[in-house]
Amino acid sequence: MAGSPPPPLYSPDGKFYWDGTAWRPVPQQPGAPQHHGPPQPGDHAQAPSPPAFGPPPGQPGGGPWAFPPPPAGAPSTRSSSSPRKRLVGTLVAAILAGAAVGGQVGLTVTEPEGSKTPHPVPAAFPRGDQQYLRGVTVTLVSDSWLVKANSWTCADDPDVDGLYSGAKRKMVCWPRGDAEDDMDVAIEYDEENKVKVVRARCRLGTDNPVCTSLFASMAHTLLSSQKDVASEGETWAKENAGSEEITTIGGIRFAFNLEPNGLEATPGV
Repeated sequence: MAGSPPPPLYSPDGKFYWDGTAWRPVPQQPGAPQHHGPPQPGDHAQAPSPPAFGPPPGQPGGGPWAFPPPPAGAPSTRSSSSPRKRLVGTLVAAILAGAAVGGQVGLTVTEPEGSKTPHPVPAAFPRGDQQYLRGVTVTLVSDSWLVKANSWTCADDPDVDGLYSGAKRKMVCWPRGDAEDDMDVAIEYDEENKVKVVRARCRLGTDNPVCTSLFASMAHTLLSSQKDVASEGETWAKENAGSEEITTIGGIRFAFNLEPNGLEATPGV
């Protein structure tokens, strides 16, 4: 009859049918003969396995197809919950169980008693003087380099609260004239020969030759007590001005930054 559903698709032995997603056993009708004992010749213990994806055997592939409906009254073999939900439930149960076990272990295991004898201090352990710039003094930076050689002005800044270096004192230097707001150098220190940070800033542009000269001169000055690396520091500063490069030369860590454009020197420990 036109419009009637296609007949069910059964396995060759008639014991399984295709429900559109998998092969299912055909339920026994009341009074139907039951087969017991070992398989006989011609019997099929199970239905042929359909492919993991695609149409059932005998159906064309490459597009949608019609699946025959299961026989009337056939019991459903689908689980009430999907494998994904069952997996999630299993994982949650396992996690909770693991947490319970871990908590029990944490309550019952005691920490071993440590040694009461202090370990020997290693030879390379940082010393107190390594928190300061090697060979750098306040006078070298402020008086010799900035005031006498470049006619800058330097003054102590009483506001030392919040310095990340933890220094006790701070000095700020700036050029005279119209460039007063364009450049400055800050020195954070504890004592004359205990300088923690030297920081130069230049607001004239990352590619400005005046800024490049300031940074190169600063690197050379801070390394002037180490004559074998002073020129190396100056050259590195010239080549990397206007970048965010970092290096350590002569035990001093030099770090460029762009906001604002500047060069910072800290101990290279």
